[in-house]
Amino acid sequence: MADSFIPTKDKTAVTIRQYDGSDIEGYLFVPVHDRLVDVMNDERQFLPFESEQGEFIVLAKASIVSISAGKTSGSGLRLRAKPEI
Repeated sequence: MADSFIPTKDKTAVTIRQYDGSDIEGYLFVPVHDRLVDVMNDERQFLPFESEQGEFIVLAKASIVSISAGKTSGSGLRLRAKPEI
């Protein structure tokens, strides 16, 4: 019997503003039971990031000014998910 695959991280759509003023859109990988803020406050200095074009980048947390979480559209626009009540 084959083991079933259980993902340990969610691919979270984000827009990241960097210190040089540029924005990049793509995906951060957040552990299933954590929040994005938990990832930003953990001890790691670098984060795995995947661009919308599929390019893998290791980002230094020190280069990040802000992060907006939400679904990216592929056109540079951010679409916010409706809040769950």
